Amino acid sequence: MSEPLTLDLLSWAKQGLTNVYTANTKAAFDAAFDAFVHQRVQVVMNGEQLTRDEYKKRLYNQRQRGPGSTASVKFDNNVVLNSTPRNALIEGNVGMFYVATMSTDIVVGAVTSAMNITVQSEDIIPITPGAPIQYNRRATVINQVSRTVDDM
Repeated sequence: MSEPLTLDLLSWAKQGLTNVYTANTKAAFDAAFDAFVHQRVQVVMNGEQLTRDEYKKRLYNQRQRGPGSTASVKFDNNVVLNSTPRNALIEGNVGMFYVATMSTDIVVGAVTSAMNITVQSEDIIPITPGAPIQYNRRATVINQVSRTVDDM
């Protein structure tokens, strides 16, 4: 039997953010956001300090789409600074530049953003045998510059 896999810090951050943008329902969005963003997160977006709820609402509005639409996220120029060697895979700082595109048959909107996050973990979540190890890690600090373009 092989060892359980742990997503490295950058892969975890990319997956978490992609899950937020590609969620098809409000419930799926809430679950993706809660899995990515810590309850006591510190957020600065476009120079404005936001509460967690304000940030959640802005992200939801950015990615809101009509029925039958899809979303994709493309990442470029990422950088990772891991914390201590003991937690190098699961904690640290991640800088991501991305474009999230929402579309139906044609492109209807896009979000271009640079996001810097600090990721910290708490307790290890119990795992099922053979499943990847899931650490209870969340973004605790988010500093983001973002621009939304609708009806491209």
